[in-house]
Amino acid sequence: MTSGTEELRLPPLAVLLASTLADRGLNFTHWKSNSRLGMLDGHEVELDLLIESTDRDAMRATLGDLGFRKAVSFHPSHVPDVFHYYGLESDGSCLVPAHVYQRVIT
Repeated sequence: MTSGTEELRLPPLAVLLASTLADRGLNFTHWKSNSRLGMLDGHEVELDLLIESTDRDAMRATLGDLGFRKAVSFHPSHVPDVFHYYGLESDGSCLVPAHVYQRVIT
């Protein structure tokens, strides 16, 4: 992937997630920290994905199919409609956090 003239070095699991979501017809956008993506070395990627609420179950299934695990927060400031998942590259080289938003939270 490229951003302007910079090459983005996304972990293979992040690329696989994006292509699988597209193949399954799920609408999503990476909506936070886009300006930082070009500065990352591929081991610091944090995916902030905004999805349609109607795609919630399909998104969860896709993340599960790719080996992502859901993190559960018991913190009192937990925000509803935001779900956190973590995937590990098959070679164990990096953790890929995926934060899934069903609505814009500011």
